[in-house]
Amino acid sequence: MSGNAYLSRRFWASKAPACEKARHNLAILAHAEILNADPQANHLSEWLSILKEWQVTLRSDGYWRYLASLEELLGWEPCAGEADFKALRDNCWYYLLEPHIDLADQYRGKKNFIVVKQHLKVVESSGFPSRVIDEVKTEILDPIEAQVERLCSELSQRMEAESEFAVSREAYKSLYDEIYSEFETNILPLVEGIAYLRGNSDKAADIARRKAASTLRELAILYNNKAGEYTVAKEILGKAFSLAEGTPLGIEIKRDLTVISSNALYQQATAISVACTEIVENLEVALESAGSLQEKKLACGVAHKQFRTAVLERLSELFKETDEENEFPVGLAGEDDEPAIERDLEKIKIKNKILEMAASCLRHIAIAYNNEAHEYSTAKSLLEEAKSLLPEGHPMREEIQESLATVSANALVEHSEQYRNQVTGTANTGIWSRFRWLAWVGSAVVIYLLFVIFHGNNGGTLPENVPPEPTNAQPAAGSANADLDALRTEIEEAKKHLAEYERQMNLLSSEIESYKEEINSYAQQIRAMEADLNAGYEIDRAEYESLIQSHNHVVDLHNEAVNELRRIYVEYGKLLNETNQKIRLYNEQIKSAN
Repeated sequence: MSGNAYLSRRFWASKAPACEKARHNLAILAHAEILNADPQANHLSEWLSILKEWQVTLRSDGYWRYLASLEELLGWEPCAGEADFKALRDNCWYYLLEPHIDLADQYRGKKNFIVVKQHLKVVESSGFPSRVIDEVKTEILDPIEAQVERLCSELSQRMEAESEFAVSREAYKSLYDEIYSEFETNILPLVEGIAYLRGNSDKAADIARRKAASTLRELAILYNNKAGEYTVAKEILGKAFSLAEGTPLGIEIKRDLTVISSNALYQQATAISVACTEIVENLEVALESAGSLQEKKLACGVAHKQFRTAVLERLSELFKETDEENEFPVGLAGEDDEPAIERDLEKIKIKNKILEMAASCLRHIAIAYNNEAHEYSTAKSLLEEAKSLLPEGHPMREEIQESLATVSANALVEHSEQYRNQVTGTANTGIWSRFRWLAWVGSAVVIYLLFVIFHGNNGGTLPENVPPEPTNAQPAAGSANADLDALRTEIEEAKKHLAEYERQMNLLSSEIESYKEEINSYAQQIRAMEADLNAGYEIDRAEYESLIQSHNHVVDLHNEAVNELRRIYVEYGKLLNETNQKIRLYNEQIKSAN
């Protein structure tokens, strides 16, 4: 407060409240000070305190007599009459609140609706006549709502007028991008501001939302029909629906969203197709220029990484969006509806096509890993992933399975060569050394298991602690003797079962070794024919397919034998442990009897 204002306040305060003139001048001074100091109306209590002082002054008959005497004393012409004073007494409340209209308008232009609401709060809490409060609120709020109406209308007119001059989809997109930016910058904040000032359930807020939603809907349809930007159109319609949800307009927008969502899905399919094509082409170029095996592995790795970022992540997001759509009524404005079942079938077709393109791309990368980089395990993993992308019954799954069989065969050959020196078996090393487990790669090849029959120095086929005959010691008579006889019988029966198990495992191990040799032979023939094909020579396709089928058949037989050998080995080990426990018990009882 300046020195003069401070002195003035002290002077007029000393005269009030007895002096009407002093009270009037003090109210003017306080009001002028707060208008200057707090234009954002941050201090509600101070504003209300000043307006309360005005109420006391304006509701005093003495104050109005003072004004009338002052008018008469000054001798102004024409002199104010009784009707003039009555009009002033009615309108003075509005004049005092009018600064809030001006300040709210300033901050509305800055889209600072927090300050606008604070001025509304001052007006609503002023205690002035309700008719005046309603009038001032209307003058604060109506311009905002009118501005939404005007701006939406201008954008609609611009969309209609300027669309006639666009000559390409790029030109349409540029125009609509600019209009959409203007909507988000100029209109959407106003709509949100009205809802903030009036409340979401207020009728005026609902009207503003529906007007904005209608404009967005119009823009989205143009994006769809003129610019071919289906994904953007879908996004905009989603915003429009959120503004108009629960209204008849919202139902119409939901219908539009179905068509545009289908178009967006198709556009995504096109984008994924382009990405897959680029990945495959770039991979082929990189492999042609690659000189070493390491460079080929690097080229395959780059393609694999590109697939994950450009295709797989897009697939995940795309199907997440479509799964969240609960219903899809069809038809833009003025179009007829399609049956729901036809819409769903069309969407399924598009989805399947997208998955087919992705699976084909991944399969191509896997074959490159197999043929060029000789990374058979990675190739198998990618083929299995490609197969998993496709729905059951899709014809490409069979094609991928054929590729998988070949890759698995290569993996089998690779592992067979790695472990060729480890499958010869070792004598006199105990039961746990009788099995050699090789890691299996590929869905067509299971764990390679080789059982080596143990032969001890005495030529027996059982562990040392299983005697061929019971001990010669004489057991005790009576029930103890009967128990020993029963235990001896169980041991003898177990020995027979163990021997049979060993015979079966011996046969199976020979059978597996034979299958392995056949698999290696077929794999070598297949690889030789593929080498000729890659070198540009003609091959007998029928013979090639026959080799593949024969190879796969032997692989199946090999797998069955391995699984059977594994099952028998589990049973053999279990029985062996039980028999050893019985032998220890038998020997302990013999010793105690002696």
